[in-house]
Amino acid sequence: MLGLNHLFNSLTGHGINKRDKHGETQLYRAVKNGDVRTVKKLLRDGADPNVANNHKLTPLQHAAYWGEAEMVEALIKAGADVHHHNGHGWTALHSAAVSGGMKSRKKTIELLKKAGAKDDVKDKHGWTAADYMLLWEENAAAAEKLKQFLSIPVGLGAAKAAKPKTPPPVPPKP
Repeated sequence: MLGLNHLFNSLTGHGINKRDKHGETQLYRAVKNGDVRTVKKLLRDGADPNVANNHKLTPLQHAAYWGEAEMVEALIKAGADVHHHNGHGWTALHSAAVSGGMKSRKKTIELLKKAGAKDDVKDKHGWTAADYMLLWEENAAAAEKLKQFLSIPVGLGAAKAAKPKTPPPVPPKP
């Protein structure tokens, strides 16, 4: 019987991976709401951790931004693609790297790297996750300003901020 339900849901679009008008699945919304228990249940029930929202962001990128290490770990174990980017080079590691000060940031970064995430992938500004990580280590105040400049978290559950007209600062080189 379960197989017939799965087939019906897949054919009709009423399945666990159905997207709302924002492109968000049940899994994405559970991540966005910080509901670890529901995230784990949905993953056990077969939710696809790689379905992106309309901003081309995945549940992994959202969880990584907020430093939700337990969710990040569950998503990775369920097959979340640590290399996925939003079309502008932004990966889950970029999300974790730019979110300095968030809970479990370092653990989140370690989990992503252990899963094979690369810290040398450039985003649309030419910055790598390693650049963002270094900026937080070197100058947290500048990193916070950069975070505001980038309008983060666009597509991560917060209201969109107006984009400034000046380019981002060049990251320090070690």
